[in-house]
Amino acid sequence: MRSVSSALPAKETAHEYELDQEFLSKLALVPLTGAADRMTLINRQRRHCHNPRGLSDPGHPGQRGSLVASLLVAGARPHLQADLEWLDRRQEALT
Repeated sequence: MRSVSSALPAKETAHEYELDQEFLSKLALVPLTGAADRMTLINRQRRHCHNPRGLSDPGHPGQRGSLVASLLVAGARPHLQADLEWLDRRQEALT
């Protein structure tokens, strides 16, 4: 029997689909540094959400077509949509 952990995508792949603390910290602190503006960060994060690596083809070749991988991909899509909607609201608030 194959272990569940071998059917799961790499941890860093799953992490890519979340608005993480690093992005939120940058968004909050960037006006203080002058390194970029918030709109640039929001647009960069939006591009990241629109081009998720591994979402259409999760994990290594042995995981393609796996039920677990398919469920994980299906679960990631609503989170990406929520992230994009959140970014849209932040952009509207800043303009």
